[in-house]
Amino acid sequence: MPKRTTSRTRAPAHVKKLLAQTYARILTPEGDDQYGAEILEFPGCSAQGSTPAEAYANLERAAEVWLMDWLSQGKEAPRPLTNTATSGRFALRLPTGLYVRASQAAARERVSLNQYIANAVAERVGASTTLSAFDGMVSEVRKLRSTASGQHARL
Repeated sequence: MPKRTTSRTRAPAHVKKLLAQTYARILTPEGDDQYGAEILEFPGCSAQGSTPAEAYANLERAAEVWLMDWLSQGKEAPRPLTNTATSGRFALRLPTGLYVRASQAAARERVSLNQYIANAVAERVGASTTLSAFDGMVSEVRKLRSTASGQHARL
């Protein structure tokens, strides 16, 4: 009796092992009972679902296909962004004028330049996250307004 085939290829063990790493999986509500999911380190790898669990499950299947294709092109698997082996240190060169202004600002706040820059980065990352969430809410309000105005016109 011939083997039964499915439309979905099972991922090899080495792909499953790679996917068990701490890749940044992001789940985003998209309105109308839809959720989007993506893995930040895998460009273009995304999925949707009508529940968070479904979006996540669809993402895992999409990630298997994405990674198998990526590896088949002879590319090395992307490293997780949340690599716990990193030191948290990086070198940063600033133009002289910016360095002087940042040093003066740090002195006014009575913190080290290192702490000042770390705080600036944290504020920027937080602002980006907040702005993304705000944009999502604005989109939802626009959809609600559109739906409400459409219903009002029918009355």
